[in-house]
Amino acid sequence: ARALHYLPLAAASALAANAAAEAIDFVRAAQRLAEEAADAPPIIERARWLAMRGRAENALGRLTEARASFEAALDLLGEAPPASRTMLLASIAAETQRQSRNRKRGLLSGPEDAAELDRLELAAGTAERLFLIYVFAGESSRALWTVLRATNLAEATGRPSPLLSRCYTDLAAALT
Repeated sequence: ARALHYLPLAAASALAANAAAEAIDFVRAAQRLAEEAADAPPIIERARWLAMRGRAENALGRLTEARASFEAALDLLGEAPPASRTMLLASIAAETQRQSRNRKRGLLSGPEDAAELDRLELAAGTAERLFLIYVFAGESSRALWTVLRATNLAEATGRPSPLLSRCYTDLAAALT
């Protein structure tokens, strides 16, 4: 239990110190321990580990692995990218419609539940990082869906933030 508490903290510290390989090792160790633990860590914690691992893999230039980690984190958070081309196009339309409504209403208040706010912020941040991977992979439809989804999730928090600012910048870049 103590290791499951401290390994992610060590991973975050390693990531902050630009020690990406060590961060990946710490996350993998936490994931192995979580598989063996009687009490599995909450889904949001496991998603946070995957997102942290994705950031570290991205820092090392391992874009394929980073993509898989970010997608797995989003899946755990209930925000998995659409699987088929048809679902992707339908989701882009839905996210565009949501974004249009948001432009008319402005920033609304976010959720009262702290856990939901945490989930929204983690999902938005993870999707925002995944956006660039899709851009570099030349997957423009996936990139567009991801930046729209990230922006809508960041707006759903109900508060301005550096993440929301990055989402707006990414969205502007995607639409030009």
